[in-house]
Amino acid sequence: LYWVSGSIPSWRVMLCLAQKGLPYSRKRLRVMSTPKETRSAEFAAINPRCKTPVFIDEDGTVIIESLAILQYLETYYADAAPLMPKPAEKEKYKLALQRFHESENLHNVFEDMEFLYLPKWKETPNRERILEAYENTLAELKFWEGYLETSSFVAGETFSLADCAFYPNVAYLIHRGLDLEKEGFGALKAYYERVRGMECAADALP
Repeated sequence: LYWVSGSIPSWRVMLCLAQKGLPYSRKRLRVMSTPKETRSAEFAAINPRCKTPVFIDEDGTVIIESLAILQYLETYYADAAPLMPKPAEKEKYKLALQRFHESENLHNVFEDMEFLYLPKWKETPNRERILEAYENTLAELKFWEGYLETSSFVAGETFSLADCAFYPNVAYLIHRGLDLEKEGFGALKAYYERVRGMECAADALP
């Protein structure tokens, strides 16, 4: 697995691999160096987009994009701690699949919000954009708060592929400074603590 430290997409894949108990080798790429290791000719030959994560299976299959990798792992390693309901369980399967893809809604809105937790964020030229990201993030978190008020995990009472996709988003926001309790997201805070206490979460910290 080619990965980058602090990367939500990389974190998603590591969480899935850890929960499934699949052994794998890690190849960390550094992006704070110059030139970035993701821009090397060696890595570009593997993924021309020069982005992580990239998963290379034992048979040489190369797959990019975190959500695609998660679905690949569940498809070809379903017997290793299944993370999706059986398709025959249509309602449960539908919900898990839906939440899995919904996780991108949160991932897509909070990027500029990171600057909100800098000491002098009000002095930045992007103040309005930061506030907009903050408002959009809270609006999106309200959906997830509602989901988690009625279930232990985002798609029911069982940890699923949807949690692999979603949890790193929340954990990252908390790491950057978001106070879920202060913002009124008690169910989300309980969910965060629940998943953080799982062995797979401890094993998957990027």
